[in-house]
Amino acid sequence: MNKRQAEHMYTAVQQVVRLFYKRKFTDAQLVMDQLIDRSHSGKSTLFWNATGLRQDYNMDLTSTPPEFSAYGSFLTRPEVRLALHVGTLPFRDNDIVRENMYGDLISSQKRTFTSILDSGLKVLMYSGQKDLSVPFCTTQKLMESIHWKGTKEYKEATRRPWRAGLSNIIGYYVTVRNYTEVLLRGAGHVVPFDQPIEAFVLVNRFVFGQQLLDLD
Repeated sequence: MNKRQAEHMYTAVQQVVRLFYKRKFTDAQLVMDQLIDRSHSGKSTLFWNATGLRQDYNMDLTSTPPEFSAYGSFLTRPEVRLALHVGTLPFRDNDIVRENMYGDLISSQKRTFTSILDSGLKVLMYSGQKDLSVPFCTTQKLMESIHWKGTKEYKEATRRPWRAGLSNIIGYYVTVRNYTEVLLRGAGHVVPFDQPIEAFVLVNRFVFGQQLLDLD
């Protein structure tokens, strides 16, 4: 986008920030919806109009992959129901819940997150390098803005490459105390869709307390 379009979007972002600090979370999210999110209106956004992209999950994609709409039929499969322990309950997207929690999408959970870190509970934050919805830089800004037991170590930590063999770098990671932060190359907002094998290995090793060693 050009400078004029960027300034237009920046003006909208500043409006979101002002509403946020006034604790008008629903109003702030409505502006965010017009800017890029579209979770409420479903209409075109400033981002859409400026870039022509019909999704903000991956900068390499123009529109949402058709596979994204297949989760409904996937969740109704008997083996999936059994794995999720949901019995025969029907799957549905509850609009009432979404409407009532709409403002929560933009409210801050920084204090809660900080207390989780300080409790010693293991935390994994991973991002796709091509994510336009929640860019990796926003995760870094969050971590730089909070004060927890590992703050000094995090700011001094070295980010290391995560490799598959000698020539293929999957991403980059840093581990400080109970916190692990990973950036995956070639992935967008939905990392398991873009890089399913790497995402599986990442989560599996985290859950079972294994080190994030290079893939063979």
